[in-house]
Amino acid sequence: MIGSTENVSLVTVTLPESGDSFIVIVIPSNNGGYNPIVISANNPDFKAADIYSLDIYFHNHADQPVLGHLGRSKFALNPAMGTTLRPEGPSGEGKYYDVGLGFRDTEGERTLRMARWPIRKSIRMYVFSLVNSRNQRIDFRAVDEFVEPAQAGG
Repeated sequence: MIGSTENVSLVTVTLPESGDSFIVIVIPSNNGGYNPIVISANNPDFKAADIYSLDIYFHNHADQPVLGHLGRSKFALNPAMGTTLRPEGPSGEGKYYDVGLGFRDTEGERTLRMARWPIRKSIRMYVFSLVNSRNQRIDFRAVDEFVEPAQAGG
């Protein structure tokens, strides 16, 4: 209920025993409620972008496999799966990645979107594939997270 002051637990999160900093993403469960996704914030494969990289976490919340390419890097994810990706092969003198997103259904592989994603410092990106509740088609949402740059000398 909107405006309720009652404490309501949405999800139980169990953090890994190793590590001291985590990113917790809460996504809707197909059975109602929510599921947590826990990612180590210190994972060297998922850090804030520098001038040479853009780290992205992909999660497929759709009911069909999703696939795509970022620069020369390709990925394919079955439903309910997630992965981090540091793409290779930026374009435009290292300023952006050519991106293609799609999905696989009974008719084969189908293109969802072609775009260019800029490389910006201090950004981590999250991309979620999902079934759009209005038209029942596979869609995606991309979210950028600003990450405070590390202080020099510590």
